[in-house]
Amino acid sequence: MTKKSTIYKNKFEESGILTDLLAYLSTHTWEKLKFSSMQSSEYSKIYETDISNFLVSEIAEATLEHPLPIRLFHSKKESVNGNDFEVIIPIATNQYILFPCQAKRLYVANEQNNNFDAQYEALGHVTGSAKTLQILSLLNYAKKNYGFPLYLFWYF
Repeated sequence: MTKKSTIYKNKFEESGILTDLLAYLSTHTWEKLKFSSMQSSEYSKIYETDISNFLVSEIAEATLEHPLPIRLFHSKKESVNGNDFEVIIPIATNQYILFPCQAKRLYVANEQNNNFDAQYEALGHVTGSAKTLQILSLLNYAKKNYGFPLYLFWYF
């Protein structure tokens, strides 16, 4: 962890405020991505699952000490539901807002003249025994559970 992400983590530990936690998670994630992109793949690789696991475990750990208005859970059935993890925001007793999330890495095809052409070519990715498009599985799962589907794109 670098000095910058350590500062954000310490700030969150003192304040217990969600925005401070998100600042730490964001900074630390980007630092890991930057480090990974500058190293040989023999030393460091970052996959979508690594980012999902980091977010879920860090938020779960943070909620043990701070009353945060957010929970993250790994998907119970990614190949069926189309999501990597779920963000749950409680709004009242036994009521919550569900955000099923799929994390995907974008690949930049053209960086000339700051003209970024970031793409994700696998939106047509088929999953599960029903051979359903992952994006349709995500949309159907969100609709069935009155949730709001999210695709979280990242690139470096």
